[in-house]
Amino acid sequence: MKIYKIIYTNDNKTKFKITEPNFVEKNIHKYRIVYKNKIYSLQSIFNIIKNNGKKIKFKLICYNKIQDINIILKYKPNFKHFFEVKKFKKLMIMYQFFDYFLASSREILRLIYKIDNEDKIQIFGDEYSGNNGNKCSIIYKDKIFPLQSYFLLNNIDKDDKKNKKFEILLLELEDISDRSYMLYICELLVEFANFEINKIK
Repeated sequence: MKIYKIIYTNDNKTKFKITEPNFVEKNIHKYRIVYKNKIYSLQSIFNIIKNNGKKIKFKLICYNKIQDINIILKYKPNFKHFFEVKKFKKLMIMYQFFDYFLASSREILRLIYKIDNEDKIQIFGDEYSGNNGNKCSIIYKDKIFPLQSYFLLNNIDKDDKKNKKFEILLLELEDISDRSYMLYICELLVEFANFEINKIK
């Protein structure tokens, strides 16, 4: 996941165009807009709060398979510049993002795997990951990963390694019609269930 800070010059309009409508239609679940510390879904035309300054600033949260930011924004007459945000001054934005991210999922699955002595653990079948890479994301602890067949031991924290077990959430962001070979050769899977969000820790 990456976050970009994007700056437009203020032309005193209440709406401005971020990207093309067809891009929004195909990628509605892959991006979020942060404006005035509130999170919004991706949209082509964005309504802004009255701003007396010379610049309009917002953040674009990108997750899953990130495309070229230049393709997303293209050229807009009042577009000034953008840059990647390396550190987040307000962690509350991230907590709100996770809340929104979870709420936007069609279905959430909870999977628990054993940890052996291998460098990587197969968590999903290769065919399933290849067919649904743009439709799902994985949450482990407080990090978001794209759908992948293997989980590297280096990405697992010390406590889980000590307990020889780790848990992930699979977020289905779009309807999945073909779950063929979803757990093919996933021999270390020990638990698989639907996940209900009652409280986000």
